[in-house]
Amino acid sequence: MLKLFLLFAGILFALMVLAAAVAYLLWHHYRQRSEDRRDFKGALLARLRKQGHIGFDMDAFISECQISKGLASEVAEEIFGQICAKAVEDGVITPEERLKLDRVGQKLGLSPLKTQAIEERLKSQKYLSTVEKVMADGRVSDEEREELKEIRRNFGLSRGAAFELSSDAVQDGYLVLFRSIISDGQITDSEWNELERYRQALGISTEHTHQLLRPQASKLYPSFFGRLVANKQVNDEVVKQLQRLRSLLGISEREASDLVQSEATEIYRLEVERVIKDGMISGDERSHLGRLVQALSLDSKQAESIEEQAKQRHYSRAVTSALADEHISDAE
Repeated sequence: MLKLFLLFAGILFALMVLAAAVAYLLWHHYRQRSEDRRDFKGALLARLRKQGHIGFDMDAFISECQISKGLASEVAEEIFGQICAKAVEDGVITPEERLKLDRVGQKLGLSPLKTQAIEERLKSQKYLSTVEKVMADGRVSDEEREELKEIRRNFGLSRGAAFELSSDAVQDGYLVLFRSIISDGQITDSEWNELERYRQALGISTEHTHQLLRPQASKLYPSFFGRLVANKQVNDEVVKQLQRLRSLLGISEREASDLVQSEATEIYRLEVERVIKDGMISGDERSHLGRLVQALSLDSKQAESIEEQAKQRHYSRAVTSALADEHISDAE
């Protein structure tokens, strides 16, 4: 038993020593590689500053420094990236900067595909940093919208591609803004323009906003509707507010009607009762009821049914009243 224990302890000790040796070798390799990388980068920059790009041969310089091509490529990419970052910092690459980047990439032995990948990555980072700055206060000004538009144009970014770069943050920001705007139960002209400015500035398509907001329609629309028609009256302003919300949510009048059917039906019934009190519906009143049907997203047949029932009730009350008056007259 003791021999087995000692054997196990010896094996464990040997494994620990081996692990320590491997760790040391890896650390030493990493340290040596870091030093080689630093020294090569310094030597390369010094040679480029002294000799310039004319007549410089990257392959010959690599052989001279006795450095691996893999390490040399990493250093070359880092140097190109630093130069490219300065070029894209102001949101535009001038013809002079383009010429310099092409020349530097070629002299550093980087392929066009590699330099393009580095450039696209830095452009994306610049655009994202600008988006984050614009979104910091939750609002997008006209100047900020134009700034983002200009960067997309200069960098050759479509609105769709720009949106893909920042979709998560942009969608979250749009949701926060949208909820803030509808929290008081109305969407003013300035708020409507603000949502549209935010959408356009950050490259969000109408389809994307619908996909984002539509799942919340079942809760948002009835709540918004209830606040707007709390006094059971619907005017042109209420009609406009409901149309705007349906447009933002991407829902049809039929879908909206299904969400608030009982409330809408009751409001329309009360309004028809009010209009028909004098026994007739004038042209203006007919137009008003038509707008109301549209605002409440009622089906035309459903509206006709409500009107017909109201007329029948009015007729019954009129007949009952007339009979009562006749009975009183006979009694007298």
